[in-house]
Amino acid sequence: IKIDGVRHEFSAIPGVAVAVLVVMSAKTGWIYRIDSTGAFLRGELYYAVMIDYIYVLAPFAVAVFAGKNSKRQRAGREFLCTAFFAVPAIVSAVLIIAFPHGLGTVTYAVLLTLIMVYSDYQRKIMVTDNLTELPNRYGMDAEIEEQLEQYRRDKNDSFYIIACDMDNFKTINDTWGHNEGDRALKLIADALDRVAQQYDSEVFRIGGDEFVIITDTSESGLAEQVCASLKTELDNLHFRDDFDICMSMGVSLYDGSCTITELINNADKKMYQAKQQNK
Repeated sequence: IKIDGVRHEFSAIPGVAVAVLVVMSAKTGWIYRIDSTGAFLRGELYYAVMIDYIYVLAPFAVAVFAGKNSKRQRAGREFLCTAFFAVPAIVSAVLIIAFPHGLGTVTYAVLLTLIMVYSDYQRKIMVTDNLTELPNRYGMDAEIEEQLEQYRRDKNDSFYIIACDMDNFKTINDTWGHNEGDRALKLIADALDRVAQQYDSEVFRIGGDEFVIITDTSESGLAEQVCASLKTELDNLHFRDDFDICMSMGVSLYDGSCTITELINNADKKMYQAKQQNK
């Protein structure tokens, strides 16, 4: 556990103590014992295993609190998803208390939790860009769908799409190789993510050197502020002494009447116009 950034290993002592009791029970019968018929019986200290559930409940409470208070929707969803992993263990604890003479559910709860964690891991792989670790096009589609649901609930709560494309990216690959190109993309991704966090927005890599920022609101001037902050980030970004990283950007506001394809195409069109002007 960390308190004010300092690790406190003593927080593992209760869990280790319970683990020792479980191992020793093979001889002492404190936690469990096996009778002559092969039946599993609870020992006098069986309910000491409930201490281990603290390691489930504490992260569960922290994750729920963080998810509810997160300003970034994607981060909030991830926290709440993490909290959901604790549900099988919590249900197991309730059943153990409710049925004191049997119904051991811990093994099934652990197995179900592992299956859930693995499924979520596979989902994250599918929606995450491997190079930059940003959400990819699948992640963007999911974010847009959530924004549309939000818009349908509150017509005043719209969003901006900001299409971003690096200028002269091909020059990097052709001159210094693809490793340098990958390094440039990682630097850009980090800069985009810093700006997105600053304005409670989400950023996605949708392919090559193309990125998209989706804001959570449509307040006046927000898109201009995001673009200005991104330009400042890129101006302060050191890639190579003989090459400056620049991006062209195009902004499109969802007004409730256009399709998502039209919205994205409009942002792309403005971005390419800006790219021609930069040239």
